[in-house]
Parts: sequence; C-alpha cells; structure tokens
Amino acid sequence: MGNQSLRAGRYRHYKGKEYEVLEVARHSETEEEMVVYRTLYGEFGLWVRPLSMFLETVEINGESQPRFRYLGPMQKPPASGAAALLVLDAQVNMCDPQNPIHDADGILSRLQGLVQLARQSETLVIFVQNNGGEDDPDRPGTPGWELHPNLQPQQGDYLCQKSAASAFAGTPLHDELQRQGIQQLYIAGMQSEFCIDATTRHAVELGYTVTVIEDSHSTFDGSVYSAAEMITLQNEKFRKIAQTVRSDAVQLQNAKPVVMARPD
Repeated sequence: MGNQSLRAGRYRHYKGKEYEVLEVARHSETEEEMVVYRTLYGEFGLWVRPLSMFLETVEINGESQPRFRYLGPMQKPPASGAAALLVLDAQVNMCDPQNPIHDADGILSRLQGLVQLARQSETLVIFVQNNGGEDDPDRPGTPGWELHPNLQPQQGDYLCQKSAASAFAGTPLHDELQRQGIQQLYIAGMQSEFCIDATTRHAVELGYTVTVIEDSHSTFDGSVYSAAEMITLQNEKFRKIAQTVRSDAVQLQNAKPVVMARPD
C-alpha cells in the first residue's frame, strides 16, 4: 500500500456492503491520494475514491463511526496450481424430456467430456447437487433430484449438496478446497443465471481463480430472454469478473489431489 494509514483488505461500508481495498494511488495531475477498491458484490467492479473521503467518519443515531470499517485481510486460498472442476446441478429434472434445458443433449455431452478430461488429468471433480424445496422438481428423494445417469460420481470425485444458489453457501466446500490447496475452479452446469452465476461470483469473492466454461452451462427459456440469449448475456457478465473458455479449449494439468471424504 502506498499509504500506511490504510491497510489492504476487506472493508464494510456503514450501509452494509463490503469491498476489497487494493491500493492507494495518486492522481496524475493533482497528486491527491486515491483509494483503489473493488466491490464484493454485483459485477465486482473497480472504483476509486479520495483517501480523505474514504477515511471520513459519519454520524449514525448520534454516534460517530467510520465510513468504511476494516474487517481484516482478504482470506484467499493458498497459492497453488491445483484445480477442480465444479459440475453444478446436473440433475434429472434439468433434462426432463417434457421441459429440458436449452441444448440438453449437447450440454450433457460436453459435461461428460469435461468430467472425463478432469479424471484423466487427475483433477478433482466436484458434483454439486441442489436440494430443492417441498414443491420443487429437485426435492430430495424424488427422481428429478437424482444426478443424471450420464454424470455419476466415481471413486475420487466429491459430492456436495446445497440448498442455496451458491455452492459455497452453507456447505463445507470452501473449507475442503482450502484444505486441498485448490486455487483454480472450472465451473459448468445449470442454471446459467442462477446457480452458475451465484457460485461464480461467490468463488471470485473468496479469491479463487475462476474459469466459466462458456458452452457448458445452460438454462430454460424465460419470459424476457430465450435460454440462448440468457447464456450469451451471462457469458458477457462472467468475462468481467472471471475467465471464460470453450469446452474444446480446456486444458487441465494437475498433481493428483487428496481424495475428499464424502459428507455424511
């Protein structure tokens, strides 16, 4: 950091949202010190603000408090070349012949190819299975909840069940990945604008190097956008915060990871 009065790390604005301070820079004309920081929500965009304003206090209910409160250093995974492939919500209900996701056969074929590639390169494969609500087609124990027959975990894979959009919310996934020294995540599966989006953003926030496989996630037609349009829109959003690559350009090279124990 160029200014010792401000530490790099995670900060919370007095209104509640959180940010990562990266550096203090100087304005090229006025030499005013400016804080360079990143939002930890939305598009994870970069912003600058005068240091003097960043360090201001505000009065809330008669009490003075910092505009931005320091929470601590960003907790990032250990530096490592190890990678994992996350396959999200590749469940039977997504490929129901009566109401399948867009390009269901193509998505399944590409996901199978990615899983095969990951296993051949000894890259950890993580299947994420969504536990839906009482009236959802992926309610636990129902046929629609099961992982697709073409995408079944094998010895050495890891199965993570979730009940929220992000695979990290309320699950041990982050702790397990840190324990394994995994820093790179390749993300594919369903649905583009929901669980793929939420998991990608959460992974970026946690400090992982994220690659979304742009032709290997899908969704359903919506009231405003077709599924194909939504996939294109999401890929444009993903490119702002992560890397994207087509499935035929994915290259995985790993040392063999430690096998994770499946949760009870």
